[in-house]
Parts: sequence; C-alpha cells; structure tokens
Amino acid sequence: MLQASERWLADGELHARDVRRESRADYLLDLLAFEILLRATYLVHVGAQSSVHNYLRLYQALPNPVQFEIYRLALRRVGPGADVSDIPGLLSCFSRNFVALRHDYDVLGDLVDDEVARREREWIENGTPLQAPDPDYHPEALFGLTEALREHLREWLSRHD
Repeated sequence: MLQASERWLADGELHARDVRRESRADYLLDLLAFEILLRATYLVHVGAQSSVHNYLRLYQALPNPVQFEIYRLALRRVGPGADVSDIPGLLSCFSRNFVALRHDYDVLGDLVDDEVARREREWIENGTPLQAPDPDYHPEALFGLTEALREHLREWLSRHD
C-alpha cells in the first residue's frame, strides 16, 4: 500500500507540473495517496482492512498514541502558514473534497457547461489548489498529514520487517 501511494503521489507531481492541465487531477491524486496511506495505517494498527472512505472514522479508529504520533509528525512537516490542529475538521474536508472532485457535476449542480468551463479556467489560472487561496483545500495540511503517514508507516515497517 505504501508503494501504491508513492506511485499516486509521483503521478500527482507530474500532473501538477504540466502547464497544459485541464483538471484538478494532481490534488485528487494526492487525496487518493493520502487515503491509501491512512488505510494502510489502519490495517497495521487495527489489524483489518477497511472499505470505509470516511477519513475521520478511519483516523478515530486508530489507537490514541498513533493519532498523536501522526499529529506530531505532521507538525514537523508543515510550514508556519498551515494549521493541523483541527485534524477532525481537515479529515472531513478531505473526504468531502475527494467526493466533490470525482463527481463535480453533482457539486456544480445545474450550472451550464459554459459556467463550469469558466470556473475550471479560473481555477487553473489561479494555480490549482496547491497555490489557490481557497482554504477548503488545505494543501499544506494535506501534505503534512500525508508525509506524517508515510514516515509513520516506514518506521512501523522497519520495526516489523
């Protein structure tokens, strides 16, 4: 699972560098990698696979010391502009974003295609969520928590090899 998440993150980085991009795929791939890492963490600490896509529920099922360790590691990975103090809020936001970005036609509702295209152009011109001022994406917090999960899993694997 760790290797699968690494591939998704690498693909997301490649897509983020593509100046011709026309979608939010880089952020979506980052969310997918995050989910895989969270599920792997759940697997090693709870001892079972989970088919739940609710990031908050997966996180809350982890033992308290593991939750604290992930928080501690995330604090080391984020810059001063990022806030990871509200992990439940962030995880709920990431879960919503994962669904919304995969099914944006549900989120965008009755907007006509021209309006959707205009919003997409604005989003791309603003540099995608990794640079966008929209706080609902929380890109630095996503990065910090993703890196925390990666580090935690690598450490766990080194002890259980």
